[in-house]
Amino acid sequence: MKPVTTGLGYFPNCVRRFALPVTSPPKPTIEILLPTAPADRATTSETFDLGRPLQGAVVGLRLDQSWRSYFTVVEVWEERLRADGADVRTFVAGDRVGPQGASTRADLDEWSRLVECGVVGLGN
Repeated sequence: MKPVTTGLGYFPNCVRRFALPVTSPPKPTIEILLPTAPADRATTSETFDLGRPLQGAVVGLRLDQSWRSYFTVVEVWEERLRADGADVRTFVAGDRVGPQGASTRADLDEWSRLVECGVVGLGN
């Protein structure tokens, strides 16, 4: 094939040549093993049971301003809990330091007295 001279960006005298595909014998296949060890089945997280149906239970959902996408999660939890008959009380935590921190702690203490169970923290 005849080389074609083209202006390739900053290299106006560059020559582009056509490459013909090269065929080679088929390569043997290899098996790639998973490099991680299997999970320890004995390790579990502690779970809690309300001990009764959700109908009539007062369930608290706690969130804060720093994890904005969790507002969407809480909306779904609230909708589903209410569909099961729960009375949902949502608490949006404020600052944790300074004068506002003291108010947040007092509000959280009061909220925790009003609910039978709660969904709190990033591990929801």
